[in-house]
Amino acid sequence: MNSAMTPLTGPAGTPPRRARIALRGLALAAALALGACASAPADPAQARPGCQVDLLVQFSPSVARPSSTAFLQELVRGSGYDLRFVRTLGTTLLLRLTGPDTTCDDGIAMLRRNTLVRSVDIDERQFRHQIRKPEA
Repeated sequence: MNSAMTPLTGPAGTPPRRARIALRGLALAAALALGACASAPADPAQARPGCQVDLLVQFSPSVARPSSTAFLQELVRGSGYDLRFVRTLGTTLLLRLTGPDTTCDDGIAMLRRNTLVRSVDIDERQFRHQIRKPEA
């Protein structure tokens, strides 16, 4: 081995070929990982096409904790829908339903058929921005 070379450096203090290749591979992997993170949606609801609707729901008085995550997930289990608690409005719960179809109609119908559910209404407030007055 030349006295100017050590196991960690090549000629004139440059890294050996294997180290340069490893560094380039590491830089490429980091760039790909950062690119994947930048293109991934932050909100899981945006990750796939489908519906999202806010519902005003009243449950039977026999339901002890209607806002519990376990209870809500049990209501939609196996259907492809997700039901999340948003907030309480008196005796009514504001819930967010997301699903695989474009309208959430099947998910709403499924909730309305459930004997523990007294009523299900779409929260119209979320659509106010879409309603326009006719131009004169």
